[in-house]
Amino acid sequence: GWVLDSQTGIKTCDDLTAVLTNYVQHFMSNVGNKFTTIEVLNELANPNALGLNVLSPCIKQVGPIEWGKKWLNIARSANPNAKLLINDAHTPFNGEDFPRILDGLVDNNGKPLYDIIGLQSHMYGGPLWSLDVIWNGLEFYSKYKVPLYSTEVTVLSGTPMDIFPWGKETTPQGERKQAEY
Repeated sequence: GWVLDSQTGIKTCDDLTAVLTNYVQHFMSNVGNKFTTIEVLNELANPNALGLNVLSPCIKQVGPIEWGKKWLNIARSANPNAKLLINDAHTPFNGEDFPRILDGLVDNNGKPLYDIIGLQSHMYGGPLWSLDVIWNGLEFYSKYKVPLYSTEVTVLSGTPMDIFPWGKETTPQGERKQAEY
């Protein structure tokens, strides 16, 4: 990440907010109109997944809902026509934090601040999700009445690593399993 404090000098949430505000406003105003969809927030439900940088403690300090509102509102004010996407791996497939955040990311009239929900589907070594599990997850998110994008899908083609849950080596059996899925 580009927010590593050792590389940027960003040490506080105020520093980070100033840099991000400038970045988001610049991007949305100057480049954002060239894209149909812009991912504003990624993995807000689990800030620990973002690594050891100043971003995680800022999200925890402010709270994920208020943090998300801030950036969705800044992006929207810089480009009112943008389609804003919030993306997460913590879905009903594996947790309830993301739905709680989505429920909170609304304006004073209850309208979502996002236009699209991105759902990550990482199957890092447990059983592969059945089509019923995926369908039920999509049905769950249909209550938000916005388009749903499948943004990331992982099906391993080999053996898990000892430290990390993703694949270390591809195996013929794993490739068959991946291809059949």
